[in-house]
Amino acid sequence: MGCCSPGNRTIVNEEEEKLNDRGKDSIPIGIKIVSILIVIAVIAGLMVFS
Repeated sequence: MGCCSPGNRTIVNEEEEKLNDRGKDSIPIGIKIVSILIVIAVIAGLMVFS
């Protein structure tokens, strides 16, 4: 079995698809938490100073 056999190519293609799917994740959870906290702080600030 050589490096360019069809069996190896399909395995490589499947692994590449898995890696690409991981790269399509949404915004990381840390950034979501920080942005939610900022929005809450802004809303609270608007309520206090209104």
